[in-house]
Amino acid sequence: MIRDTGTNQPLSALDTWLTKLEKQHPNAIDLGLDRVKTVAQRAGLDQLDSFIITIAGTNGKGSSVEMLQSILLAAGYSVGAYTSPHLLHFNERIMLNRQPVSDEEICSAFAWIEAQRHNISLTYFEFATLAAAYIFKQQSCQVVLLEVGLGGRLDAVNIYDADIALITSIGLDHTEWLGDSRELIGREKAGIARAGKPLICADPNPPATIAKVAEETSALLMLAGHDFCYEMRPDGGWSWSSLRQTFTNLSELTLPGQHQYQNAAGVLQVICAMAEMLPVSEAAIRQGLVNTTISGRLQVIPGVFDTLLDVAHNQDSVQQLGTFLHDYNQKRKGRVLAVFSALSDKDINALVSPVHAYVDQWFLAPLKSQRAMPLETLSNGIEAVVQAQARDKIPSRPLVISCDTIAQAWSKACSDACAGDLVVVYGSFITVAEVLKLAL
Repeated sequence: MIRDTGTNQPLSALDTWLTKLEKQHPNAIDLGLDRVKTVAQRAGLDQLDSFIITIAGTNGKGSSVEMLQSILLAAGYSVGAYTSPHLLHFNERIMLNRQPVSDEEICSAFAWIEAQRHNISLTYFEFATLAAAYIFKQQSCQVVLLEVGLGGRLDAVNIYDADIALITSIGLDHTEWLGDSRELIGREKAGIARAGKPLICADPNPPATIAKVAEETSALLMLAGHDFCYEMRPDGGWSWSSLRQTFTNLSELTLPGQHQYQNAAGVLQVICAMAEMLPVSEAAIRQGLVNTTISGRLQVIPGVFDTLLDVAHNQDSVQQLGTFLHDYNQKRKGRVLAVFSALSDKDINALVSPVHAYVDQWFLAPLKSQRAMPLETLSNGIEAVVQAQARDKIPSRPLVISCDTIAQAWSKACSDACAGDLVVVYGSFITVAEVLKLAL
């Protein structure tokens, strides 16, 4: 019997599977389609009898998937959604009609794939992708939403031909895998495009490679600001229009952050592009947008002091966090305490500089991951930003508090927080997940 190394309790059947999958392949990331495509063919999973929407992008994928799910369910369609990573439970990655599938369904899917793969080694993500496909096929989902894990062209979900491909945004992240420029990264993400099918890009300033790939693949390119756009109203509402359709007096989005309107604009273009095959009423669009929620994206938990949870983990998303903090600070006068950690492949300066001016004190700890950024690197990185961007006054207490674990960093930040303060938790999905377990 396999036991949890932390609690010494027996692992569930699903956790036993996940522990096995984490160790099965020599590399956590091994981009390429040959292995996963071969196993998919053996398992009868190389084709899905569903309308497929594939979502790629540096940021905004999860929010866009949530909006699409909400709208399509309001329209009466059955929807399967595959996303990553998860926050609290693996089951969050595979959703049927916005509900996580059961442990039993996932274990059955894993067992089927394991029996078909023979001597072919699959990564954790590839195994999960095929498990999602197995479940969606069994459930005969009318629409399947596939969120790209990394890049697009060589990501496991790209073994499936998208009826519509959506690119949410292009920024610098995972540069060691995708390239060190927006042009190179854009080419990788546009690899989800298919001939004769819509390729929708919600980024208002896309790299030229998006259009080049669309031309090379004969995809039907639809660009924000050209083929569709949105406009804000003074009262917080907004409107959206394309070459064929217009929606006016849309309600303010429930997802916080101005950047969510960019995501929503791309989502509405997807809905309009699929109208001939799967029509959606305007009422379903309005209902779906206002019913959209997602954890860990500028999520505020109110209390004596507020807690802000955000999975921001690259430069663009941290800049969005900085914008949110600037606006938030206009409404309050307390301090900002940051619980922060990151993975070792991240640019510490890019994760700290956009928000440094708003943070009064940092609480740092290494993540529970083999890829964790060392505590010393975290601390030195923040100190470097402090020195480069000299503060107006010297704080009365240490600016940086180093801790052994995220739980300890969270506990110390809570002990130090006073009424009216804001505790911000960010830097990684893992950082937010650790605190979310304690905060709820």
